[in-house]
This record gives sequence, structure tokens and C-alpha cells, in this order.
Amino acid sequence: MKTDELVSIVLPYFNGKQFVLDTLESIRNQTFSNFEVIVVDDGSTLKEHSEHLSSLIDSFSDSRFRYVFKANGGLSDARNFGINNSNGMWIAFIDQDDIWEPTKLERQMDVVLKNIEVNFIFTDARFIGDIQGDMQVASKNNLQEGVVVNSYKKLLKGNFVTCSSILFRKSLVTKVGNSNPCFKICPDYEFIIRFSEHTDFYFINDTLVLYRIHGANTVKNELKLAAETVLLLCDRRVETRQEKLLATYNLISTFLSFSFNWVKKLLS
Repeated sequence: MKTDELVSIVLPYFNGKQFVLDTLESIRNQTFSNFEVIVVDDGSTLKEHSEHLSSLIDSFSDSRFRYVFKANGGLSDARNFGINNSNGMWIAFIDQDDIWEPTKLERQMDVVLKNIEVNFIFTDARFIGDIQGDMQVASKNNLQEGVVVNSYKKLLKGNFVTCSSILFRKSLVTKVGNSNPCFKICPDYEFIIRFSEHTDFYFINDTLVLYRIHGANTVKNELKLAAETVLLLCDRRVETRQEKLLATYNLISTFLSFSFNWVKKLLS
């Protein structure tokens, strides 16, 4: 038995022709086929990048893929645009330089079929590119396959969800709200932790996403990342003693990491 619910895949794009073919091919190779792809060109400033993407999608001759060009508004704005123009009951994100394993969507939709109450599903991932290796979401965070009980509390301590791995019910957005365009470095974490305030997540303990690390990754701007983490946590509900301790741990860890890397830079 298989579910026939449509999945809407939102792929934001900005001057990203270097890796996008691999990303698109990984979507085309999915064993679950009932999906649409909204490829949002977020105002690429280099014409060759827009033309490259548009011609790739035209060459597929696949009506499931839609290319849309819009004025630049940033990553969150592109994702919100994709969600607002989607038709599916489920939304999946993938970044322009990441790759899905062929069974990624199928494994997630199997969970949907077997767990009627599930609202948000993510998988493990591993690094490719400048850094190679397992991200070890499961082992680093003591996660087991299945529902992550108290997902919100665990996320207060730090983000362990790769955005390109997530699948969530579109109806949840009415509770969560849009991705916040004010967050430029860690919009993923800010959006994801708001989901956890409304539902526990389901974790598939398998590496189904390849997360590419390269010179253009925005998370390399550690000072801005630290500042946005402060803003993110200050806006959260932290009522119990445990929640306060977890959020404090996150803040201290963030600034220690920034301080260590800053000193290393000065000494190099």
C-alpha cells in the first residue's frame, strides 16, 4: 500500500549553477514519484545562472518541475514563495547544492502512511565537498529511530536538523508562520524550532541527505551566526528550569566556538 499524497519540493536558487544539476537529478531519481518541484530563482544577479537553470528544467520535459523567477528577497522569502505557490499536502526543502539519496522521499512517505499523527519528519545527513564525513545527528544527540520526544527542549540545546532533510505538513505553516526573512545566517534553525513548539518530530535514522560544504556556505559567518542565535533564543519560551539550562548551554557553546575560531584566526 502506498500513499498518493502530493509532496511539494521547494528549491530556492541564487547564482548557483555550479551544483544545481546534481541537486535536480537527485530529485528526478526519487523512488517516490508523486511530487512537484517549485524551483524559485530568487533574483539571480548573473544572467548566465538563471539561463542555465531555466534551460536545465526545460531539457527535462517534466511537468512536475516549475521554474519561477522572482525579485531577490533572500532564502526565507524564496522558501515562503515556494510554500505559498505549492499544491501538495506535504512540503520538502532542498538547497541548491545538496543531494538526496534515491529513497529519501519514499522512506518519509512510508512513515506518513504508518503514523497518521506525524507532522514533521527528518533524516540523518553527511557532509560532502570541503568536509567529508558523517554529520552523526543520531549519535551526537542520542536520537533513536522514531518520534523525538520533547523535540522543542532538545532543539533549545542546539539545532540537529538538516533543512534539506525535512518533510512537514503544509497545514502546520498556519500555526508556525512563515520563515523569518530577518534571519540571514540561521533561518533554518529559527524556522525549525518554531515547528517543534507545535509538534514532536519523527527521525529516520539513516543518511538520506548529502549536505555540501563549500566556500559560499553562509553558516561560515560565525559572528552573525552567534548574534542570530541570541535573537532566536531570546524569542523562545523558556519556562522550566531545564529549558533555561538548555538555552543557556546553547548560548555559551555558540560564543565559545566563535571565540575559539577567532583566536585561531589571529594566531594563524
